[in-house]
Amino acid sequence: MVKGKKVPTPSSSSSFNNKTFLIIWIGQAVSALGTYISEFALHVYIYQKTGSIAQYALSTFCSVFPHLLVSPFAGVITDKYDRKKIIIIADMLSALVTFIVFLLVYFESLEIWHIYFAGIMYAIFGAFQAPAFQTSISVLVPSDHYAQCSGLMDMAQGISQLISPAVSGILMEKGGLKAIMIIDVFTCFFAFCTLFFVHIPTHTHDGTAEPTPIKWKQDIYAGWAYIKRHAPLKGLLIVYAVNSFTTTYMFRLIPP
Repeated sequence: MVKGKKVPTPSSSSSFNNKTFLIIWIGQAVSALGTYISEFALHVYIYQKTGSIAQYALSTFCSVFPHLLVSPFAGVITDKYDRKKIIIIADMLSALVTFIVFLLVYFESLEIWHIYFAGIMYAIFGAFQAPAFQTSISVLVPSDHYAQCSGLMDMAQGISQLISPAVSGILMEKGGLKAIMIIDVFTCFFAFCTLFFVHIPTHTHDGTAEPTPIKWKQDIYAGWAYIKRHAPLKGLLIVYAVNSFTTTYMFRLIPP
């Protein structure tokens, strides 16, 4: 690779590379559905075993706080390195954790702390996978299709969150937690496999193919500085953060 070589990016006049995006989108949507189904089932399992709303809510904390803690660093790494590899590694590690949980369930050795630890691992891997997937739009499709792609991503997440409790409940009744965990393994594996059929161009924020060395302090500060300079973006993030915090913990106060 020639240092400083410019990477072509989609323009509004180019055709919409929908095949590549849709393959990735389908894989990640299926994986997200499996994740939401198993996450709901594990939370229900905690409540069934302990009867404690506090421990039930703690599982949510383990699934959220590590994501917030790791996200600034994950964003820097995603901006510097191959996003396809990041998504593949994150999906592969998530599948591995899910398979370990399945083995614990199968051998009747699953403890509550195992679920907390699995939630922490999922949160960390998701902190890398989510930005890598979301920012891939900019190198796959022209700018006038960003809204369409963003809408598809939000739709997939919304549908997964909407139907996952019902699907999880049916599967819990029919096949138990073992069936749910093995289904989640296969959905992660499906997402992992779809990425081998697509090419996600590599690029950095300055449009070159050669990644620049990571400077943690400068890179993270640059992100915060950009948000501070754009008041609408800052306001949107505040509203989103408050809404996510209140709704997440409000629903955790309601027994499953």
